[in-house]
Amino acid sequence: MFDLPTVFNLEAAMSGQGLPYFWDHDYPARIGLLPREGNGDDVKWIDVDPCYLFHPMNAYDDGDEVVLDAARHSKMFDKERRGPSEGPPTLDRWRLNAVTGTHTHERIDDRPQEFPRINESFVGLRNQFGYTAGIAAGFKQDTLIKVNLDSRKVEARNDTARYGYGEPVFIPREGATAEDDGYVMALRLDTETQTSDLAIFNAQSITEDPIAVVHVPARIPNGFHGNWIPDGQ
Repeated sequence: MFDLPTVFNLEAAMSGQGLPYFWDHDYPARIGLLPREGNGDDVKWIDVDPCYLFHPMNAYDDGDEVVLDAARHSKMFDKERRGPSEGPPTLDRWRLNAVTGTHTHERIDDRPQEFPRINESFVGLRNQFGYTAGIAAGFKQDTLIKVNLDSRKVEARNDTARYGYGEPVFIPREGATAEDDGYVMALRLDTETQTSDLAIFNAQSITEDPIAVVHVPARIPNGFHGNWIPDGQ
């Protein structure tokens, strides 16, 4: 659970402001760990440096620690009221010790990125790979990124200035045994034609040309979430 310095302001809401959330410089940041079979009384709160998290990549147990990977913003809704443009979001890792109440924090990758996803068969389990949308100036999503969380090797596909990428989604190949054996799909906006398509990449080689492109009969601007639901679900 995230208890972070972007807080609800009742006076702003009552006055009719469209977005009554503000960055509170005096509000401490903390992350709560709830046992899987616990209740609200069992939450272990751990203080962390002030930041804001929209989207976690994954979290899993590692001994007494919980490992959390997420896209970290330095702050949110402080001077910029329109959204996440007060510093580049980066992919960071926290190791949270539920026994000692301490933590460590490190940067996985410096390049600006958001909308982290993984092979969802590994949600809550230790994973090696993650996929994100790279962010350029003005919060333009211009890059498709694959991160090896063990080696910290990063593969980045950048089609600037033509394509902007939405949230990447991983789909495992039927019968796959390797974590990254599958496909990465992302909606992308063609800035030359102002049209959109769904690009499908081999997840083990995202810098190569897409293996399929599905043209979409509508313009879909970057920023929308992505998801995939297999047939029959």
